[in-house]
Amino acid sequence: RLGDHLGYYCGRVWVSPHDPNEVVTSGVLLLRSKDGGRTFTETADTAHSDHHAYWFDPSNPARQFNGNDGGMYATGNGGDNWRHWNNLAVGQFTTIAVDNKTPYNIYGGLQDNGTMKGPATRGFRSGWTSIGGGDGSAIAVDPRDGGDLVYIASQFGSHSALNQKTNERWSARAQGQRLRYNWISPLIVSSHHPDIVYLGSQKVHRSMNSARGYTDISDDITRNVPNGDVPHSTIKDLSESPLQFGLLYAGCDDGSVKMTPDGGFQWIDISTPQPKKWVSRIVASKWDKPTVYCAQSGYREDDFSAYLWKSTDFGKTWKSIVGNLPAETINVIREDPARKDVLYVGTDLGVYVSFDGGTAWETLHGGLMTTPVHDLVVQPRENELVIASHARSVWVLPLALVHELTPELRSTDLKLWPLVEMRRSRTWGYNYAGGEWSSTDQNVPPLKITFWTKTAGPTTIRIKDAKGAIVKEMKVTALKGYNFADFSLLLTPGKPGTALITKPKTGAEAVKDPYESERPKFLEAGDYTVEIEVGGKTTGGSWKLTQGT
Repeated sequence: RLGDHLGYYCGRVWVSPHDPNEVVTSGVLLLRSKDGGRTFTETADTAHSDHHAYWFDPSNPARQFNGNDGGMYATGNGGDNWRHWNNLAVGQFTTIAVDNKTPYNIYGGLQDNGTMKGPATRGFRSGWTSIGGGDGSAIAVDPRDGGDLVYIASQFGSHSALNQKTNERWSARAQGQRLRYNWISPLIVSSHHPDIVYLGSQKVHRSMNSARGYTDISDDITRNVPNGDVPHSTIKDLSESPLQFGLLYAGCDDGSVKMTPDGGFQWIDISTPQPKKWVSRIVASKWDKPTVYCAQSGYREDDFSAYLWKSTDFGKTWKSIVGNLPAETINVIREDPARKDVLYVGTDLGVYVSFDGGTAWETLHGGLMTTPVHDLVVQPRENELVIASHARSVWVLPLALVHELTPELRSTDLKLWPLVEMRRSRTWGYNYAGGEWSSTDQNVPPLKITFWTKTAGPTTIRIKDAKGAIVKEMKVTALKGYNFADFSLLLTPGKPGTALITKPKTGAEAVKDPYESERPKFLEAGDYTVEIEVGGKTTGGSWKLTQGT
């Protein structure tokens, strides 16, 4: 026994492959023994808490790595000193929300890193700030004024409201009762009036004044099973129908699913065919009032099957829409706000899309590594899907091409998307850092090409001038479906340092560029045609390269 050191869900034991007496245990603290477990001392005491992973380098006993809620840490001297590798996108996001500012902001709840906010237009780390502490939990944005008022939370129901314009903050937690809150307890803003807020414990609470006070609109609607070391039989998710005020659904961690058609006057049990599985998400449809979706999880009982249900009669009957989804835990389901029957799900291994209301599913993994996805939200104005990964931070997927994936496109042999006009620069290829011309196309934007092909295989992409002559071509291997190619505009590599500089003898030599011979050569400004050939089919489109400075 290690005293009162909490192991919790991340408690594990590692033994060094170099010395069986060197033992490392993880939990809230990282502890090390060098005498076979008789005594332990804390190691990595300057690192973030809540340790999950450890690795001994099999070729170097002093080189070890630690993964915790703060990211990746490394030691080169057996644990005496640790270095934080804080240049990796390894945030453990559990919840996600967006506002309607320009540019819009992304709000994310992170495991043991609070609630973060950042602009969707910025890249890695840039512009992100903390607006709440603890283990980031539920997030809801008041739509007024683009989203000045935001509700955030940390673990077990510590909800608060923040007016970002005035910096006023107040508790948004239901008070004065013995309440059980889930680790991530839900809080939602009514789409019918933003002053109305719903909060879930083992009861459903409603506020009519922006979470400054609540009224219970239900009794305990869970199964009220005995609790363990953390609260159980709690409401895990809430959803109000955008089509009818007071039509509200609640899903619980003990499998209970309830519905009220009248704002809480009566609650009806509508549990799914898996009445004891953890409800990870309940979603009322924005398209059809009787339609509701429910995702459930069984991994806590070592059941990694996919559970996903759809009801078209207010939950009276349920139909599985797992379809061809793989056997992996489903964490979230969302409707597309612009296209009916388009659904997105986030699982423990990625993101999937259905174009037919859940009959068939396809992956949306292009560019997204295998990672647990705990939440999804669509920013409707920008038509982007924001993905909360519980391992690799936040990702944004533009949905324009998803919306264009119609039956008509699927039957098309080959299609090239319109090409964006580009501006040529005289400084293309110049290496400012080195103070000379480059031999490559560094710092030169490529021509971005998007095309669809019904046939996979070897593909040729050509750029032709106004006379139809081929200026440059590239070979790629196309996949069936969407394909994306970056076409370099470099024609001839540069030869830096090869120019022979001599004293000019004539006026013509004096005005001639002495470095002309060592510069890289790029496409000249002009009108071009881009042609794609794959599987015996050819298509093309016009493209313009204008002359800049």
